[in-house]
Amino acid sequence: MDTAVRGGLRLATGLVLGACTAVAELIFVLLTGLARRAAALDGTFDVDSPVGGPTVITVKLPCG
Repeated sequence: MDTAVRGGLRLATGLVLGACTAVAELIFVLLTGLARRAAALDGTFDVDSPVGGPTVITVKLPCG
């Protein structure tokens, strides 16, 4: 498994759609954008993707 950590997110290219690097990079860019938007609103962003799934993305934003 090829893993890289960028911007606090772990990208596991060996597990994303049969190690398709271009797709893995696109997913990373999209998730990074979501994480930045959550941070801009003082929120949190978490991705939990265990081997065998399911992947859970949690975004918490403050109210009020």
